[in-house]
Amino acid sequence: MKKFCFFYILIFPVMLHAQFAVYPLDGRSYNVMSKAFTRDSVFDRTWARISCSFGNSYPVNWQWKSKVLRYLTEQNNFDYQDRNYSVHLNLLGDLSFGAVNGDSTRYYRNTRGFEIFGNVGKKLFYYTRFLENQAIFVPYINQYIDSMVVVPGEGWWKHFGDNGRDYTYAMGYLVYNPIKDLFLELGHGKNFIGSGYRSLILSDNSFVYPYLKVRYTRGHFSFVNMWTEFYQFHTVYYYYHYPKHASFTTFSYFGRHLDLSLVLATIWKTSDYHTYVNHFPVLLFVPFFAPLAYGLDGQNNSLVALNASYRQGQFVLYSQFVMDKIDLTRSLLSTSNRFAWQLGVRTYDLLSNRIKNLHIGLLAEYNFARPYTYASEYQFQGFYHYNQPLAHPWGAGFKEKIFQLRLLAYNLELRYNYSSLVGMTPQSGESNIFTTNIPDKLLRIQGVNSTKITHSTLIFSFLINSHTGLRLFYGIDIRDRKTSINNRTFYKFVGLATDIGRFYYDF
Repeated sequence: MKKFCFFYILIFPVMLHAQFAVYPLDGRSYNVMSKAFTRDSVFDRTWARISCSFGNSYPVNWQWKSKVLRYLTEQNNFDYQDRNYSVHLNLLGDLSFGAVNGDSTRYYRNTRGFEIFGNVGKKLFYYTRFLENQAIFVPYINQYIDSMVVVPGEGWWKHFGDNGRDYTYAMGYLVYNPIKDLFLELGHGKNFIGSGYRSLILSDNSFVYPYLKVRYTRGHFSFVNMWTEFYQFHTVYYYYHYPKHASFTTFSYFGRHLDLSLVLATIWKTSDYHTYVNHFPVLLFVPFFAPLAYGLDGQNNSLVALNASYRQGQFVLYSQFVMDKIDLTRSLLSTSNRFAWQLGVRTYDLLSNRIKNLHIGLLAEYNFARPYTYASEYQFQGFYHYNQPLAHPWGAGFKEKIFQLRLLAYNLELRYNYSSLVGMTPQSGESNIFTTNIPDKLLRIQGVNSTKITHSTLIFSFLINSHTGLRLFYGIDIRDRKTSINNRTFYKFVGLATDIGRFYYDF
């Protein structure tokens, strides 16, 4: 009865008007970006989170005459605003149930929480979210949780009942705009660099972390620098958390059609875990020079990347190339050469709205990473946080093909992923980015121990609230894992949920 009352409250907003906000990374940011990409607009698209008017995040398929129904379906749960500040609140949740063929276990997720956002004056904006969760995950996710001690993308957990996991998830940020072209963002959350479904530079795959971001834009050029702190721990969450500090810098050109960015990223050796902690070198605050001063594989682990996208009409062609270590004197297949690249094409509105409200989104993407990319020979200096890769869920040593289709008017989504991996799991074999033992030998992505995994997912949903993303949904997910022994998971699920973030279970 309590669960029913909670979700009953979710669909009853109280009053209100749309207000400015900085979108979190969830389904709402996807739809806002879709509107921005399909307009003849000029802005820096390198970082996924953007600032804009917080109105209907999802297309409204019909207009209700009743004011009550419009409040239920097109407004936040609560809004208050005057000349100097605004407060907006939504209750968030995900109540879903599922079953695996041939398995009597009842799998479910029970998430309750809220988000609060708004502005103070014309220059300061804020957002915060808190979620409390209990869940029983399907077997392959459960095995990952036992192995890595974290729920994918949501951090540490404790036992709940016989097979359940209990965990909390909180994030938030402040954005300050002191002058027209300068934005300062202080937060505890996730970030994403790129235009694709995956990012091979920095994605929202791992857990939240503290960060400070500075963005300065002038004309068609943009400079963004982010400082952050990541953590790593062994086996048990209560053991010592090893800190490491990182900086991510982008220099971008953005036009009406072409976006081009140079990305410099460094995991700094600010602690050696024996004699000193939080020792900050001067160049940490001048990250542009780090790859020149230390190289790409020194004790300060650096990588250099290019991020590009080209828009023509309703189509966006995008790509990334990441250099972790390049040795031109060695074979391209040697582990002395570690790199990753991405190529994709997407459209957010295939028919250009020729059929009213029928927005067809398509995406086709290819991702590739050489074995041991993102790893380091120095302990805890790899590109990972809370036992998860910062970029791709597989870590390294993989090929991946992704296809996605979205029919927003009918709330239909189809996803297909095909991955070929070296090693049996992301934590073993040559896919391991957590190791410091990087051999100097020839390796191929498809080897004797290669693993092939496919995910085929189909989801039908019925949108209830265009602000919170509240919807009823039903779906199936078929996962095939092919090694010397084949394994198939056929999962059917149904539920009621708002947007609560993006979590990647397609591994």
